[in-house]
Amino acid sequence: MARARYIEVSAKELNQMRVNHTRERLAKGETVLGCAIQSYRSPEIARTFAAAGFDYVFLDMEHGSF
Repeated sequence: MARARYIEVSAKELNQMRVNHTRERLAKGETVLGCAIQSYRSPEIARTFAAAGFDYVFLDMEHGSF
């Protein structure tokens, strides 16, 4: 039987938000590159776009097949 593992984190770590680098670059007037796709069934797509150099990916799931 598998046992649950608990990771201890400090309150400071819980309250920290991740930095939105895309938003920071936009605020500086820099150009960011992204892609929008409508349907893709793998969570790896975001990592794939990041590896290709995109700053963001927009997944439109409003009319998807899920």
